[in-house]
Amino acid sequence: MGLYPIVGEGVISFPENTKIESFNEFLRAIRAVNNDYNAIIVVLDNFSCIEQGEKRG
Repeated sequence: MGLYPIVGEGVISFPENTKIESFNEFLRAIRAVNNDYNAIIVVLDNFSCIEQGEKRG
């Protein structure tokens, strides 16, 4: 998982699984390095679940 912010500090994590606990830990890591910001907006992208032959219009 990775966060590439427009402003602030980026975070990259390689969790053992994608369970909610791992995701919550990732969010805590984002907050830890971006304490100066009141809000963090995260856009989730699950692009890898789309079949390669499928195109979105």
